[in-house]
Amino acid sequence: MNWTPVVTISASQVPYGVSGEGQWGFRHQDGLWMEVSLRGSPSLVTVVQEEPEEFFERLGAGLHAAGLNPTLAQAFPVELAVQMGLTWNSAFWEARALRWVSPGEAHRYAAELHHLTLHGRTRAVRDEARRLLRHAASGTTNVSF
Repeated sequence: MNWTPVVTISASQVPYGVSGEGQWGFRHQDGLWMEVSLRGSPSLVTVVQEEPEEFFERLGAGLHAAGLNPTLAQAFPVELAVQMGLTWNSAFWEARALRWVSPGEAHRYAAELHHLTLHGRTRAVRDEARRLLRHAASGTTNVSF
């Protein structure tokens, strides 16, 4: 399978790219490209270190520079990166991942948010997870931060 490198991910500097079939993958440390699966690569969690707007700007620029369709950005496994952060055994990753969860999309992460309301590593994480979970349950999307 042919891969086109598009973007390196935050501090990990792992190259992520797109196959000729439009699948996202990453270059493993041994130099081989692997398709991002449901488990993902541990490096994927570092996406949440960036602000969403900054990451998607870099992703779009990488796609453009590679001569690829910018709509491929919509297929990047962001949900998996956020899920990884929400379930990572670290207050840092929990807090960073919560910044990526908008009230309107909180329902997608209801199980992870519920877990964080009980087991989040800091009070701030537990409180933010609870706030997002309430919005997911009520369907409320008009929330100011």
